[in-house]
Amino acid sequence: MKDLEEEMIFDLVDRIDGEEIWDRLVDWEESGEEEVTEEMLNRIKQKTYRKLNLAFKTGKKKRVFWAILAASLMIMVISISAFGPERVWAKIRQSLQFIPGMGIVIKDEEEQVERYVLSRPLEKELGKGRITIKGVIIDNQRAIIDIIGEDLKQYKDVFLRDKKGREYKMETYSIGASTGYWRGTFSHEGKVEEPEEIEVIIGDREFVIPLTLEKAVSYESYEEMGPSQTVKGISITAITYQEKGKLKVNLVSPSQPGWRIDSYADHPSKEGGTTISLRDKDGNLYPVTGAGSYSPPLSEFSFDLKGSKEESFILSIPFIRIKYDEEKTVTVNIPQEGSFNLDQSIDLAGFPINFQRIERLGDNRVRIYVDTGFNKQSGEGLQFFILDGLKLPFRSWSGEVDLDTEAIKWFEFEIKPRMRKIKLVLKEPVVVKQGPWEFPIQLNQ
Repeated sequence: MKDLEEEMIFDLVDRIDGEEIWDRLVDWEESGEEEVTEEMLNRIKQKTYRKLNLAFKTGKKKRVFWAILAASLMIMVISISAFGPERVWAKIRQSLQFIPGMGIVIKDEEEQVERYVLSRPLEKELGKGRITIKGVIIDNQRAIIDIIGEDLKQYKDVFLRDKKGREYKMETYSIGASTGYWRGTFSHEGKVEEPEEIEVIIGDREFVIPLTLEKAVSYESYEEMGPSQTVKGISITAITYQEKGKLKVNLVSPSQPGWRIDSYADHPSKEGGTTISLRDKDGNLYPVTGAGSYSPPLSEFSFDLKGSKEESFILSIPFIRIKYDEEKTVTVNIPQEGSFNLDQSIDLAGFPINFQRIERLGDNRVRIYVDTGFNKQSGEGLQFFILDGLKLPFRSWSGEVDLDTEAIKWFEFEIKPRMRKIKLVLKEPVVVKQGPWEFPIQLNQ
């Protein structure tokens, strides 16, 4: 740094009116406020930046930079002096909380929120059926419970009861079901008193399940939660625990604007698929399973350790699929009969999709052949997308993928007999990224 620039910084600091700052601090002390308010910080910022006004008129980028730096440092010093370092750093640091059972990470930007969670899923049987309380989140504003039912009817009436007998109805719910299986998320808006010891009441008290909740652990980074790996700019963290001779693995990744992970390799039950794996130092692999019903991505896996006495393993994710929040529109002509070649392409998620040929399958149906350019050799590229069915004449479509690459190769849909062109909306492209992401897993730590 040049001497002139140093002098400028010190001069800017000297220009801050100490008496005015002190007046603000006295105002704060006399107000008796316990929280730092945005209004107070804004007043300090405005005072500081007004004192730096001359620096912004110089027009020289370096001097403007140092002026901003000096202002920022001054605001930080003022804030720490007024409010104490613990309270200021609490506002600067992010707080991350992993929610067991639900496989999600909640990020608090402003201040840490105290939440109570269920550390492990809890099961209860009724005849041949079973209820599993998969996960619980309770904070000072709401309560959320994730419940799985197997070989049981669906229940929509769910209550919480605290140790003083106060009951809280879970007013809203969302349930997904398949044969012999359902999973529901139930929520209550409002504060639940003394959430450490509660009971979950399901149906007409067919199930009354006592739960002991724990305060969610807060972290400052994903790396604190578990081993983390970054490949091609994509970071993944593995959170593990042991239960009944099995290693449970939850995979999480920081949320990103515009895209999200859609799958961690193939589903363990997929025949001929490539799944995540767990191996020991001798190269032995351990069987992996995953839930049959889930909302993508499947992020919770279970490895059967088969009584192994090994304590060190390598968890490997060979590839991931990423789904982008992007859509593009294309208009194609429709042949009166037969087919013709198309010389059109669009770019989706950075990959070209070539429209090769359109074929009329009758008066009211057409098929369009596409090439996504998926690289079979590297195993990377755009693999799939969906059509916005609401924009189609009859709001439905179907397609077929290549057996080797699993990339979409054609799609078809119904049209009105006299249609000669159609506008298509392609969205939610899925792109394959090869790894591997590998994590050292150490048991009994």
